[in-house]
Amino acid sequence: MRNHPLYRDALARMESVFAQKRKEGTLSLAHAELHATAVSNFGAATARALANAQGLNDVAERWAILAGAAFLLHDIERFPNEIVPHGPASAKYLHDISTECPWTELSPHELSSLEGAIREHESNFARIWGFFGEPFGLKGKILSSVMAHALLIGDKVMEQSGYGVLPRRCVFVGKERMLNDITMLQYPRDSHLAVLAETMIRLYERNPIDSYPGWIKGFAEEWHGIQYMFYKGLLEYCGTSEETFARLMHDVGFPKFNETVVEKVSAQQHLSGKYFRREEYPVLSKTVADISDLSRIRLSDLAESSYQLVHALATAEDPDGLISAFKPQETSLAYQAEFMTGIQAYRSGSGQLIRKLEEGIHAYHIQPAKN
Repeated sequence: MRNHPLYRDALARMESVFAQKRKEGTLSLAHAELHATAVSNFGAATARALANAQGLNDVAERWAILAGAAFLLHDIERFPNEIVPHGPASAKYLHDISTECPWTELSPHELSSLEGAIREHESNFARIWGFFGEPFGLKGKILSSVMAHALLIGDKVMEQSGYGVLPRRCVFVGKERMLNDITMLQYPRDSHLAVLAETMIRLYERNPIDSYPGWIKGFAEEWHGIQYMFYKGLLEYCGTSEETFARLMHDVGFPKFNETVVEKVSAQQHLSGKYFRREEYPVLSKTVADISDLSRIRLSDLAESSYQLVHALATAEDPDGLISAFKPQETSLAYQAEFMTGIQAYRSGSGQLIRKLEEGIHAYHIQPAKN
């Protein structure tokens, strides 16, 4: 895929635009080159898996190439602290270059499918499913549905949970937003509180496991488990409970931390071991149980590792360079090493991780609808 003319052209365009934005000070660090390439890698893998899972093997690689190239451009028109959503503008960017080589090789249907995916990529799964249809068993519209869902997997599931979300949240929330809209907390002293609050909102309100379609839920459970480890670590570092912290963030006026979030946290208490039932969440329920069984030494390691991850990335002049240069032997904290090496594997597009994603989709046995 990476040697295909479409991918090479998209990569060059993305890097050129982002370099100019960096020079102008208008680049969102959490949505820069590494984010774009990660979304491209895992979006392409999802498109391939969705095709192969329903016997469309003859087009699977083509769809992976299209997704891998186009998804490099999904945030091409994104700016920090934007007011107007960037999806439509990024889709227009793709449309405008479609008259230039090598993009002229796209069929009208391929182009419209990619434009639609990019235009709507800030939506949730419910909206995507309603607009494009479920990506199994369709005929004429299947490409549009596959591309829209593949982009959400790369940009939402992979980037908003697991190892993908850790550096993104530490930098974007722990630094960028604290210097702009999270003014009730002090940067960098309270960066870990901001990251913990945003993580709580995401897990309970904006990106809960139940928002994902069934065909990705098995993989998503494992990926969410990583985020719950980090979440538990920050709570432990702060010496507080879910419910107490939720009320505190509501009272200080943390953005979007409304009464609904507080009520959900109080009622569900994800870390209690009662919310994720084994019958419905076999992977996630085990992860939560394992967290509860951590020894005092391991829990202390997790707490310090979670805090150090936030502090290091939120204050680093070059967080990406910090991640790239990390070596496990540099720390005595086991979970810090685990978090950082996991982030490195995610960012490099680890073949093992991509295979795990594709296997997770294949494991969900859905037969194409018969017409």
